[in-house]
Amino acid sequence: MKTLLSKIIKDGKIDKNNELYISLKNDFTFHSSAIEGSHVTLEENMALITNPESRVGLLKKYPEKEVYENENLIKVFDYVIDTYTKPLTDEYIKNLHKMLCFNSPDLKDRQELAGEFRKKDVYIGTHIGARPSYISTLINDLLVKTPKQMNLDDIAKFHAEYEIIHPFYDGNGRTGRMIMLKQCLESEVSPFFVEEFSRKNYYHGIEYYQVTNSTEALVNYFTQQQNRFKTKYLE
Repeated sequence: MKTLLSKIIKDGKIDKNNELYISLKNDFTFHSSAIEGSHVTLEENMALITNPESRVGLLKKYPEKEVYENENLIKVFDYVIDTYTKPLTDEYIKNLHKMLCFNSPDLKDRQELAGEFRKKDVYIGTHIGARPSYISTLINDLLVKTPKQMNLDDIAKFHAEYEIIHPFYDGNGRTGRMIMLKQCLESEVSPFFVEEFSRKNYYHGIEYYQVTNSTEALVNYFTQQQNRFKTKYLE
């Protein structure tokens, strides 16, 4: 069975006009945005990929935040694919967030900046993210203790820790899932993406880790998603 990279590379470069690449980009970005409440449909998200001018019509239909952040996430996807071999640093993470939240009105209203760790406390359900003064240290500690060659358990643990820290006011889930894609490609782990309809299993995995410090539930879910990915994209 071919790897994802071998299917999208042509003449030594990633072919972004490859039908499989475009389909994957649409699936990955649509589901990641839908999980966070975007109402842009799968077909409309594809239109943003193939015809960026479609944003004009979507801005009349949906809030600015949803349209711009869907469009931005599409650009983040390309960036991650282009740079998956680069070291994962706090600056790389901040850059993902800066790209994702460019033009988004939400952060301005709360005096937070795209591409900067948050300055205020934030609640995620009943959980409070790390205190702002500790975020930089916690993220760097997470990066330092993460092995260069990762397996699925390592990726799940990194992701759960990242989401618990919640370094940004908004965009943590989407940047975190993009980081997982980068880590899969870099460590040659079978890739996957989180689908909107199974988000409860995904959230359960993170919550289970938070309570038990075990990645079991998250790894089980990611393994299921790997199998779905293989069936659709690799077999």
